[in-house]
Amino acid sequence: RFALGRESESDAALGGLIRDWGDQAACQIAEAYSFRGKPDRAFEWLERAYRQRDTGLADTLVRPLLAPLHRDERWEAFLGRMGLRRREGPA
Repeated sequence: RFALGRESESDAALGGLIRDWGDQAACQIAEAYSFRGKPDRAFEWLERAYRQRDTGLADTLVRPLLAPLHRDERWEAFLGRMGLRRREGPA
């Protein structure tokens, strides 16, 4: 489990991140929700990051905490809106 038995502390930390940095760190918040297995919330925050022009989106394709979203049908659409696509095969 993501919180390793400390779910309330984890929730409090995420709440603090959202409260203090939600207008500047939307991509990182999306990562937290992705890691927690909450893709709907992760995509909500990715959309917010897109609207905010969050610089964290520059390395979206290689962020390991977003990897669980790669299997979601919304992932490719999101990448397309940013003008990105997943690299296939060797260069």
